Parts: sequence; structure tokens; C-alpha cells
Amino acid sequence: MGLEINYGKCHGSVATFPKLKQFAVSTSDAGLIILGSPVGSAGFSRAKATDLCASATNFCKKLAQLKNPQVGLALLRYCCGVCKVLHLMRTVPSSLLQHELETLDNLMVETLQEVVGMSLTANAKEQVFLGLKYGGLGIRKSLTLAPIAYATSTATFLTRGIPYLALPDSLLPRRDEWLRVCADLKDVVPPSAAQAYNWMRDLSHPFTDHPEFTSLNWWSVQVQIHQYASLVDASHARDKARLHCLRGDFAGAWLEPCPMVPIGLSLGPSEFSVLMKWWLGLAILPVVSTPPCPLCGDCMDAFGDHLLTCRKAGLYTRHQAIVELLWHLATAAGIAVYTEVGLPSRGRRISYCPIGGAEVHLPWTLQLLTR
Repeated sequence: MGLEINYGKCHGSVATFPKLKQFAVSTSDAGLIILGSPVGSAGFSRAKATDLCASATNFCKKLAQLKNPQVGLALLRYCCGVCKVLHLMRTVPSSLLQHELETLDNLMVETLQEVVGMSLTANAKEQVFLGLKYGGLGIRKSLTLAPIAYATSTATFLTRGIPYLALPDSLLPRRDEWLRVCADLKDVVPPSAAQAYNWMRDLSHPFTDHPEFTSLNWWSVQVQIHQYASLVDASHARDKARLHCLRGDFAGAWLEPCPMVPIGLSLGPSEFSVLMKWWLGLAILPVVSTPPCPLCGDCMDAFGDHLLTCRKAGLYTRHQAIVELLWHLATAAGIAVYTEVGLPSRGRRISYCPIGGAEVHLPWTLQLLTR
């Protein structure tokens, strides 16, 4: 392929392993590092995981010094956590990484609280580890993902690698070793994946491939759906409704783009903090004293629901502004649009547009304006 190994970047003596010198990057008495993954004793693997967690700790300490929570969250999601240890989780049994991964998950939550400047409740901490389309923040929980990553990686090797590599039986995982892997996996298996788990445990078909059951993404989706359902079941009525709304199409679109000030994809620290509190179901106003609304005089609530439903602000005002904009656009285009007659306390609404003697309703008018 025209590729060459740069031995100047290799650590240790690669001559010790002549057959592995094209892969080995560092060696020690207890094991060696191959493509970033430790191969050797349990203590050697734990030491490698500890080093990665230490690197993540240093990163998080620097991240907490940022004054921009939107940038901080983006860096925390894409540059720390699971992305730093995924290769370890695929190649090292999760039982050897238990303490290190738990430390990493706690570190992610603590850093998030410092970056956004708020204290998270127990339910909010669970919500943080959900994907964006499940109402979370897209931060993956490494302690839950590790058993799945190792099991699917090993299952892929058993079903696809062995037939091509023609390995001797002495190099294949023993049944008792594989059952220990499945035992770790069982702790995170949702009910919807019971059939996949039974398929995993059965070693009578080591050469029968099943692309779905050996897919890390497929298992992750099943776990996410189960975690979301469990969170909803443990929530009260208001949070159930909120979590349901968060699963709407494009509900989490404001969290997806990387913040870019020149094109308007940025939020100020106070704006981002308020949105984050509402997204996670945290109190926006002091719970002990909720002042009256300065616009309508009604009593406001700590979670900010009144701010969205106030007749003199919030969603209603934006709705009326859109109606006014459509009316002006239609009028400027020469379309005879008029608004329905409303009560004195209400604004105008576009009702229909008479064209050629026929009453064309608003959806058709919008299509016409779009064209």
C-alpha cells in the first residue's frame, strides 16, 4: 500500500517481538501496547486505563476554567469521556475497568456542573447520559457502554475473524471466559435485547454472523431506549410531559451545532444556562419565592412554565409576530390576504385568501408564498 512504519516514534525495543514489530508501539515486562490497547496482565490493563483517566482529569480541570458554557459542553461531549477510552472498552474486559470508568463518569458530571454553573439532581444526572434524540446531552456513560463494547467486539472476532484467520483452538476464548463476558453484559441488557443476549451466550455457532447483534450501535440504541423509559417512569407528571417533548423532531437541534459566533450559532452564558436548566428539568427561578410576572401580573413558577405560556410574552407573542410577518409578505406579493376578526384582547390571524372567487386556506397560502 506504500505505507511505512516510522520506528523513530516507537518506544522500547521492537526487536523483542519480530512478528509484531509492525504493530507494537511500546512494551514492558507485564505486557505491551498494540494500536493503543494494552495486551498483558490485569494490572497492566488497569494501569493503562488509569493513565487515560488522569489525562481526562487534566483536560476537565482546564475545561472548567472556560467562561463559555456552550463551548465547554461541546468540548466535553466530543473531546472527553467515552471517546478517550472506547478503544480500551473494545479490547479490555469491562470487569478490569470498573473503577476507572466509574471515576471517569463521575468526573464528567462534576465538570459539567462546573462548566454550566448549576447543581444537577439525580434524575438530571441520568438524563445527561442520554443521546440528544432521547432528551439528553449526548454524553455517553462509559460504565454502561463498556460491557457492550467488549462483548460486541469479541463477538465480531468470533463470527468474522476466525474463519479468515484460521486460528488454532488454543487461541480462541474458552467457554468459561466468554460466559464471564456475557455475565458482565447481562447487567446492562434491556428486555428488548433478550434475544440478542441469548444469541451471544450460545457458542455452538461461532461462525454464524449476525450483523445486528454484533453491532455496538444497535445495542446502544436498545440501552438508550430502556434508560429513557426508566427515567420517564421514575418522573412525576410535569417531567413526563417535558421528557416527551424533548423527543420531538429537532428538539435538541440547538445542542448539536458547534458554537460559531460569525454565523449566529452561539448563545450567551446566561441564555445557555436558562435553556440548560429547562432542558434538564431544573428550577430556573428561586423555589422559595416566585415573583409575579411583570407583564401580566400572574404568579410565576420556579420551572419557567409561565414564561412560555404568558399571554403577553413567550410563545404567544412569537406566534403573533409570525402571523403579522406572513400577512405583510402576502400583501407585498399582491395576494389579497386578510385576517380573521378576533377579540379586542387578541391579535390578528390569517384566516383564508380569496383567489378567483374560491376560499384558499392558510396552508395553501403558505405553499404559494414558498413558491
